[in-house]
Amino acid sequence: MFDLAFRSSAVAVAVSAALAAASAPGASNPPSGPDRSDESLHAALVEIVGASAGRASLSTLVRSRDDRPVELLTLSADPGTADDRPGILVVAQLDGTRAATTEVAIRMASALLTNTPTVLDQVTVYLVPRANPDAAAAFRSLPGPRGALGSRPVDEDRDGRADEDGPADLDGNGVITLMRKLDPPPSLAAPTLVVDDKDSRMLREPQTAKGEVA
Repeated sequence: MFDLAFRSSAVAVAVSAALAAASAPGASNPPSGPDRSDESLHAALVEIVGASAGRASLSTLVRSRDDRPVELLTLSADPGTADDRPGILVVAQLDGTRAATTEVAIRMASALLTNTPTVLDQVTVYLVPRANPDAAAAFRSLPGPRGALGSRPVDEDRDGRADEDGPADLDGNGVITLMRKLDPPPSLAAPTLVVDDKDSRMLREPQTAKGEVA
Protein backbone atom coordinates (compact mmCIF):
# COMPACT_ATOMS: atom_id res chain seq x y z
CA MET A 1 0.00 0.00 0.00
CA PHE A 2 2.85 2.39 0.74
CA ASP A 3 4.46 1.50 -2.61
CA LEU A 4 1.17 2.22 -4.35
CA ALA A 5 0.95 5.64 -2.71
CA PHE A 6 4.41 6.59 -3.95
CA ARG A 7 3.84 5.36 -7.51
CA SER A 8 0.41 6.86 -8.00
CA SER A 9 -0.40 9.89 -5.91
CA ALA A 10 -3.54 10.46 -8.01
CA VAL A 11 -4.94 7.11 -6.86
CA ALA A 12 -4.14 7.94 -3.25
CA VAL A 13 -5.87 11.30 -3.56
CA ALA A 14 -8.95 9.75 -5.20
CA VAL A 15 -9.31 7.04 -2.57
CA SER A 16 -8.79 9.59 0.21
CA ALA A 17 -11.44 11.82 -1.35
CA ALA A 18 -13.89 8.92 -1.45
CA LEU A 19 -13.22 8.20 2.21
CA ALA A 20 -13.70 11.87 3.10
CA ALA A 21 -16.96 12.01 1.18
CA ALA A 22 -18.19 8.87 2.91
CA SER A 23 -17.35 10.28 6.33
CA ALA A 24 -18.88 13.71 5.75
CA PRO A 25 -21.91 14.72 7.83
CA GLY A 26 -25.11 14.23 5.88
CA ALA A 27 -23.68 11.63 3.51
CA SER A 28 -26.57 9.31 2.78
CA ASN A 29 -25.85 7.10 -0.20
CA PRO A 30 -27.22 4.54 0.34
CA PRO A 31 -29.60 5.60 3.17
CA SER A 32 -29.56 3.66 6.43
CA GLY A 33 -30.39 3.66 10.10
CA PRO A 34 -27.93 4.25 12.94
CA ASP A 35 -26.79 0.61 13.06
CA ARG A 36 -27.53 -1.89 10.30
CA SER A 37 -28.67 -5.41 11.01
CA ASP A 38 -26.88 -8.19 9.13
CA GLU A 39 -29.83 -8.37 6.73
CA SER A 40 -29.77 -4.62 6.10
CA LEU A 41 -26.04 -4.69 5.50
CA HIS A 42 -26.31 -7.56 3.03
CA ALA A 43 -29.14 -5.81 1.18
CA ALA A 44 -27.07 -2.63 0.88
CA LEU A 45 -24.10 -4.55 -0.52
CA VAL A 46 -26.32 -6.37 -3.03
CA GLU A 47 -27.74 -2.99 -4.08
CA ILE A 48 -24.24 -1.62 -4.65
CA VAL A 49 -23.27 -4.63 -6.77
CA GLY A 50 -26.47 -4.36 -8.80
CA ALA A 51 -25.83 -0.71 -9.62
CA SER A 52 -22.10 -1.11 -10.33
CA ALA A 53 -22.29 -2.12 -14.01
CA GLY A 54 -20.15 -5.14 -13.31
CA ARG A 55 -17.45 -3.30 -11.35
CA ALA A 56 -18.37 -4.77 -7.96
CA SER A 57 -18.75 -8.33 -6.70
CA LEU A 58 -19.80 -9.77 -3.36
CA SER A 59 -18.45 -12.90 -1.69
CA THR A 60 -18.15 -14.45 1.76
CA LEU A 61 -14.66 -14.58 3.23
CA VAL A 62 -15.52 -16.83 6.16
CA ARG A 63 -18.31 -17.57 8.60
CA SER A 64 -18.00 -16.38 12.18
CA ARG A 65 -18.08 -18.36 15.41
CA ASP A 66 -21.86 -17.86 15.51
CA ASP A 67 -22.19 -18.75 11.81
CA ARG A 68 -22.62 -15.21 10.50
CA PRO A 69 -21.04 -14.32 7.13
CA VAL A 70 -18.04 -12.00 6.94
CA GLU A 71 -18.68 -10.45 3.54
CA LEU A 72 -16.15 -9.05 1.08
CA LEU A 73 -17.03 -6.38 -1.47
CA THR A 74 -14.54 -6.23 -4.34
CA LEU A 75 -14.38 -3.12 -6.55
CA SER A 76 -12.55 -3.42 -9.86
CA ALA A 77 -12.87 -2.23 -13.44
CA ASP A 78 -12.62 -5.86 -14.57
CA PRO A 79 -13.53 -8.51 -11.96
CA GLY A 80 -11.81 -11.16 -14.05
CA THR A 81 -8.42 -9.51 -13.52
CA ALA A 82 -9.07 -7.90 -10.15
CA ASP A 83 -6.30 -9.81 -8.38
CA ASP A 84 -3.74 -8.80 -11.01
CA ARG A 85 -3.80 -5.15 -9.96
CA PRO A 86 -2.45 -3.55 -6.76
CA GLY A 87 -4.99 -3.85 -3.98
CA ILE A 88 -6.26 -1.59 -1.22
CA LEU A 89 -7.89 -3.32 1.75
CA VAL A 90 -10.48 -1.48 3.87
CA VAL A 91 -11.63 -3.31 7.02
CA ALA A 92 -14.48 -1.92 9.15
CA GLN A 93 -16.12 -2.81 12.48
CA LEU A 94 -13.43 -5.04 13.92
CA ASP A 95 -14.80 -3.65 17.19
CA GLY A 96 -18.50 -4.42 17.55
CA THR A 97 -19.17 -0.99 19.05
CA ARG A 98 -17.94 0.88 15.95
CA ALA A 99 -21.07 0.70 13.80
CA ALA A 100 -20.20 3.98 12.08
CA THR A 101 -17.18 2.38 10.39
CA THR A 102 -19.45 -0.06 8.55
CA GLU A 103 -21.49 2.85 7.26
CA VAL A 104 -18.35 4.68 6.12
CA ALA A 105 -17.14 1.58 4.24
CA ILE A 106 -20.48 1.25 2.41
CA ARG A 107 -20.55 4.92 1.45
CA MET A 108 -16.91 4.79 0.41
CA ALA A 109 -17.74 1.98 -2.02
CA SER A 110 -20.59 4.01 -3.48
CA ALA A 111 -18.38 7.10 -3.76
CA LEU A 112 -15.61 5.20 -5.56
CA LEU A 113 -18.04 3.67 -8.06
CA THR A 114 -19.91 6.93 -8.67
CA ASN A 115 -17.39 9.74 -8.34
CA THR A 116 -13.99 8.23 -9.20
CA PRO A 117 -14.60 5.10 -11.30
CA THR A 118 -11.35 5.43 -13.26
CA VAL A 119 -9.39 4.69 -10.08
CA LEU A 120 -10.55 1.09 -10.43
CA ASP A 121 -8.63 0.82 -13.72
CA GLN A 122 -5.43 1.06 -11.66
CA VAL A 123 -6.23 -0.62 -8.35
CA THR A 124 -8.65 -3.11 -6.86
CA VAL A 125 -10.38 -2.08 -3.64
CA TYR A 126 -11.36 -4.81 -1.20
CA LEU A 127 -13.85 -3.78 1.49
CA VAL A 128 -14.83 -5.84 4.53
CA PRO A 129 -17.67 -3.71 5.93
CA ARG A 130 -18.22 -5.80 9.09
CA ALA A 131 -15.25 -7.87 10.16
CA ASN A 132 -16.74 -8.88 13.52
CA PRO A 133 -20.44 -9.62 12.95
CA ASP A 134 -20.86 -11.56 16.21
CA ALA A 135 -19.68 -8.66 18.36
CA ALA A 136 -21.79 -6.24 16.30
CA ALA A 137 -24.92 -8.34 16.88
CA ALA A 138 -24.14 -8.77 20.57
CA PHE A 139 -23.66 -5.03 21.02
CA ARG A 140 -26.99 -4.28 19.36
CA SER A 141 -28.77 -6.60 21.80
CA LEU A 142 -26.71 -5.65 24.87
CA PRO A 143 -25.11 -2.19 24.52
CA GLY A 144 -22.04 -1.82 26.69
CA PRO A 145 -18.56 -3.34 27.09
CA ARG A 146 -19.79 -6.90 27.75
CA GLY A 147 -22.08 -6.84 24.73
CA ALA A 148 -19.19 -5.88 22.47
CA LEU A 149 -17.30 -9.07 23.33
CA GLY A 150 -19.55 -11.35 21.29
CA SER A 151 -19.90 -15.02 22.22
CA ARG A 152 -16.23 -15.93 22.59
CA PRO A 153 -15.48 -16.91 26.22
CA VAL A 154 -13.31 -14.38 28.04
CA ASP A 155 -11.43 -14.92 31.31
CA GLU A 156 -12.10 -11.39 32.52
CA ASP A 157 -10.88 -11.87 36.09
CA ARG A 158 -7.83 -13.93 35.05
CA ASP A 159 -8.60 -16.91 37.28
CA GLY A 160 -8.21 -19.54 34.58
CA ARG A 161 -11.97 -19.90 33.99
CA ALA A 162 -14.07 -18.08 31.40
CA ASP A 163 -17.38 -16.30 32.01
CA GLU A 164 -18.11 -18.17 35.24
CA ASP A 165 -18.84 -15.05 37.23
CA GLY A 166 -19.95 -11.57 36.27
CA PRO A 167 -18.87 -8.21 37.68
CA ALA A 168 -19.25 -7.87 41.46
CA ASP A 169 -21.48 -5.05 42.73
CA LEU A 170 -19.41 -4.44 45.85
CA ASP A 171 -21.43 -1.52 47.23
CA GLY A 172 -24.84 -2.79 46.16
CA ASN A 173 -25.89 0.32 44.23
CA GLY A 174 -26.83 -1.58 41.08
CA VAL A 175 -23.95 -0.38 38.92
CA ILE A 176 -20.25 -1.11 38.55
CA THR A 177 -18.39 2.05 39.48
CA LEU A 178 -14.85 3.25 39.94
CA MET A 179 -13.44 2.50 43.40
CA ARG A 180 -10.17 3.60 44.96
CA LYS A 181 -8.01 2.01 47.60
CA LEU A 182 -5.62 4.12 49.67
CA ASP A 183 -2.04 2.94 49.38
CA PRO A 184 -0.62 2.95 51.98
CA PRO A 185 -3.79 2.57 54.06
CA PRO A 186 -4.89 5.49 56.29
CA SER A 187 -3.67 3.73 59.41
CA LEU A 188 -0.11 4.03 58.12
CA ALA A 189 -0.13 7.36 56.31
CA ALA A 190 -2.48 10.32 55.99
CA PRO A 191 -4.12 10.84 52.58
CA THR A 192 -2.56 13.59 50.48
CA LEU A 193 -4.81 13.84 47.42
CA VAL A 194 -8.41 14.78 46.59
CA VAL A 195 -10.72 13.90 43.69
CA ASP A 196 -10.37 16.39 40.86
CA ASP A 197 -13.53 18.49 40.46
CA LYS A 198 -13.21 18.56 36.65
CA ASP A 199 -12.48 14.87 36.09
CA SER A 200 -13.50 12.48 38.88
CA ARG A 201 -11.15 9.81 37.50
CA MET A 202 -8.17 11.95 38.49
CA LEU A 203 -6.63 12.79 41.85
CA ARG A 204 -4.78 16.01 42.65
CA GLU A 205 -3.25 17.85 45.55
CA PRO A 206 -5.75 19.80 47.68
CA GLN A 207 -5.98 23.56 47.31
CA THR A 208 -5.42 24.42 50.94
CA ALA A 209 -5.97 28.14 50.30
CA LYS A 210 -9.58 27.25 49.44
CA GLY A 211 -9.99 25.09 52.51
CA GLU A 212 -9.63 21.72 50.78
CA VAL A 213 -8.43 18.86 52.96
CA ALA A 214 -7.30 15.47 51.70
